Amino acid sequence: MATNYDLFEVIYTKGTALTPQEIVRLLRQPASAYAGIYQTLLRLQRESLIQKTPHGFQVRLSARSTLLYRLIRFCLANDLSYNHFLDKNMAAFIKRAWPKQRFSSQDFAINPRTFARYVELLDRSGFLIIFSRKPLIALLLRHSFLTKLCEYFGCTLSPEPALNQKELLPRLLKELRLFHQRQKKNERKYRALVGSYQLRFIQHSLNLEGNPITLPETVKLLQHQIVPQYLSLEAIEEVRNYQRAMAAMLNDAAERKSLTLTSILNYHYLALQHKPAIAGQIRTIAVVIKNNPYFKITSPQEIRGKLDLFLQKYNAFIAQKKRSLREVFHFAAHFHNQFQHIHPFIDGNSRTTRLLTFHLLRSVGIPVIDIPLGLLEEYLSSTKGAVRRDDQRLRRVLELVVLYNLRLFNEQLR
Repeated sequence: MATNYDLFEVIYTKGTALTPQEIVRLLRQPASAYAGIYQTLLRLQRESLIQKTPHGFQVRLSARSTLLYRLIRFCLANDLSYNHFLDKNMAAFIKRAWPKQRFSSQDFAINPRTFARYVELLDRSGFLIIFSRKPLIALLLRHSFLTKLCEYFGCTLSPEPALNQKELLPRLLKELRLFHQRQKKNERKYRALVGSYQLRFIQHSLNLEGNPITLPETVKLLQHQIVPQYLSLEAIEEVRNYQRAMAAMLNDAAERKSLTLTSILNYHYLALQHKPAIAGQIRTIAVVIKNNPYFKITSPQEIRGKLDLFLQKYNAFIAQKKRSLREVFHFAAHFHNQFQHIHPFIDGNSRTTRLLTFHLLRSVGIPVIDIPLGLLEEYLSSTKGAVRRDDQRLRRVLELVVLYNLRLFNEQLR
């Protein structure tokens, strides 16, 4: 049965007045659904989201209707169910969990089944990291979608500083040991999961760079070769090329091949083949980070020397026979930020940096494959969106990213 939001999305997307009969057809509903759809249209009209005209129903443009449409489009782009998220009770749940660094079922006076449903939805969508199932202890991630969702339902969320998690290393170590046990018992399923979740990472990573492809479209393009009609050829090739670069990285990390300047240039070449003039080429001109004049970038004359030093530090770290988990995350954050500030290419630096960081972590046995949706904004603001470099902030983000990945694999490899 079509919902209020289904009707609103169709009317807003079309942009013109639609008759109830046209809406029934666009929603692929049977003729018998006409009466129910007409009543839903009247409810939307009473809520001032649409208006009736001589030619049919059309959107009543306002800040509220625009916000609703953006929430719906975000859900569609990220393969989320807007009918589940757009709920005033869900907004109330988020408001209650928002100020807590960690929450449990004891913090909510709601039906246990309802609580479990909200947790499952947020977890599955990448907005939640679960530290423990029994008892349930979880962290709600900071993302503007959640704040806008609450805004739509009249709930104001207080501004929160960057995530400042308590010591995660004991939890990470426990999950990592469990992962290695389960991976050995079910290697085939693990490989299938990597193949599935790397598509999410490709969409997440390129979305950070402005590629408009949605998650459902990414799956159709890379798994079924179905090309989205509205995307430019460059945007489509960008997705395909990044998949090639990621495949090369995953293979190299699996074979424990160390990073070299040649492999770094190769990842960039594969990822930027749609821009052959710069693919795999170290820049000789000055560049800036769009929208962030505070981000310091190495001058062209210093790139080679800083890359040599970067690789020397990397090789020294890899050569260590024993590394604590704390040392791994400290180095990974430094490694990520250092390469991004060297910024050796005209374009494609950030997506290449993520591949290199994933290679580093995977080559030391940490199975990171995606940055969850709920951490993308925090990740961006701790890297090329940062006013000043802060390796410790990025380290905390990477720890949460890895914990999310470990929990994801461990629950599905049971």
